[in-house]
Amino acid sequence: MYQDEVLAHRLGLLPVLADPRLFDYPTKLPPGAQLDTIADPKSTLVFELSVKCERPKKKKSQAAQPGQPGQQGQASQPPVPAANEVVYSSKLVWHPIGDQVRRSRQRVCVESYG
Repeated sequence: MYQDEVLAHRLGLLPVLADPRLFDYPTKLPPGAQLDTIADPKSTLVFELSVKCERPKKKKSQAAQPGQPGQQGQASQPPVPAANEVVYSSKLVWHPIGDQVRRSRQRVCVESYG
């Protein structure tokens, strides 16, 4: 489990493959607006990351019974890895806002390493 700040920092390190000339740097916010509530197509890209890490549930038949393998002196089986234990940038999905699809010559994406 990551703290929000650590996750946000790691996501900020991902290289985004988009033409920066198509975007404006947000220099001034409207009065009373907060940065995280504005989704301006000329200054913002929206990505979704929806992943849930789940450990497999043990079946009653898999639980060690007295005198069965897995008890003292017996080699136990290694733990089964959790689903989505490792999350790659390929799980990020771009959600274009406004006219971003029309303005971009190619699909915006995050460079994938997995």
